[in-house]
Amino acid sequence: MAVLLLLSPTLWFVSRQSGGAMIAWALALVIYLWPDNGWLKAAAIGLLVACGSDMVLPGITLIAGTTLRGTKDLRVVFMGSSSRLRLWVAGLAFLLGSTGLLFNQPGLGSAFNGMALFFSNLLHPSGVSFSRIMVGLFVYELPLLVAAAAGVALLRGAPGNDQHNAHWLVWIVIGMFAAIFVQPRSADSIVPLVIGGAALASAATAKLATAIQDDAIARHGPTSVSLAGLTVVFVGFACLAALQYSNQGFTGSILAIAVSILALAGVCMMAAAQTPVGVPIRGVLAGLLVAGLLYMFSVGFNLTQNRSNEPGEPYVQTGSSKDLKELQAQIEMLGTRAFSDPHALPLSVDDSASPSLRWSLRDQSRLQYGTAQSTDSAILVPMGSMPRDQYGYIGDAFTIQNSTSLRSVRCKSIGDKNDCSALARWFLQRQTDNSRPTQWILWVRSDTANLLSGKR
Repeated sequence: MAVLLLLSPTLWFVSRQSGGAMIAWALALVIYLWPDNGWLKAAAIGLLVACGSDMVLPGITLIAGTTLRGTKDLRVVFMGSSSRLRLWVAGLAFLLGSTGLLFNQPGLGSAFNGMALFFSNLLHPSGVSFSRIMVGLFVYELPLLVAAAAGVALLRGAPGNDQHNAHWLVWIVIGMFAAIFVQPRSADSIVPLVIGGAALASAATAKLATAIQDDAIARHGPTSVSLAGLTVVFVGFACLAALQYSNQGFTGSILAIAVSILALAGVCMMAAAQTPVGVPIRGVLAGLLVAGLLYMFSVGFNLTQNRSNEPGEPYVQTGSSKDLKELQAQIEMLGTRAFSDPHALPLSVDDSASPSLRWSLRDQSRLQYGTAQSTDSAILVPMGSMPRDQYGYIGDAFTIQNSTSLRSVRCKSIGDKNDCSALARWFLQRQTDNSRPTQWILWVRSDTANLLSGKR
């Protein structure tokens, strides 16, 4: 379970956001999985409540999960001879956590306001669409979902510890409901689904590991390991062929994928003739598991490092443009030439500025947000807006954001053939053909422009 959570692209993405959702879920897991240590759980509960709006969904999941599991995870904190002291520990943790060790005293009220904000947002749909979230879950967590489905299959009529994993289904159900109802909708909403799926997937992988150990005892271990290695090689070859098809549309690449599948099947049949049938099957499953983990690492790294602003990524939808750096450099150049300070340009920015735009302008000391005035030296507004005295300003357009819809990512009929290269190109590289730019215009007043040219 730890490895699956460590490699989950969804958790990577959520952990890189500016909110505290990942901290809240980490604390929830500490409370849910840690042994009966009432003092630690009390401190974790206090810190969890300090997360404000981010604690509501983990809190609901904790209560529902522990209720189904029938354990004393939460009651151990509030019952017993030391319950009063534990409550003091929880309160102290909440106080220190919400105020940042007392350095941010308004944070105490913000924690409570955040909880109220969570429920008020339910009435105002916003964020990423539900279908896009589900597409992202399928694309990023495909190996985890397949293994989780196997874990669910093990629950039916399974004795012993396997039945004890049923409480993780609560996490999955809550994650589905959160993806539908929690607003603004984002990848944060499906974190319980990913955690619950990882827990069930770990049960399935543990079963597979036990079976492979039994094969090793029966002296079939080399066959399983060899088939696992060959499976990784064949899957890698198929991925390279798919990448070639996405770039060139060469139909021979599809044939190469089919050949790799048939070759693997042939090797399995040869192995089945020498060993029990289950041995090659388990070897192939082990290889697919390794390939799946490598796949999760690859897409997670690309999502959070290489393509974090790519609107073709399902979780991203709207990404900041590279022109933001050019806009930032232009404003600093104007400030330097006109006022001898790169951060001294009097700049008025429209209130609808995105967080990425606000962040790129954070160093400007004479920046103000609101309605532009005709006396402003420079004005930054969306495309289509202009100063009242438009003849007294000179404008330059910059692309601030790019967005895209995934509805056009599909196979297309060309004559009597289907061309799926666009779909393959999106699946493997997140490239789309319908990116929509959002442009803003930087207007500079004429007298300021004269200063730039050396006129006084």
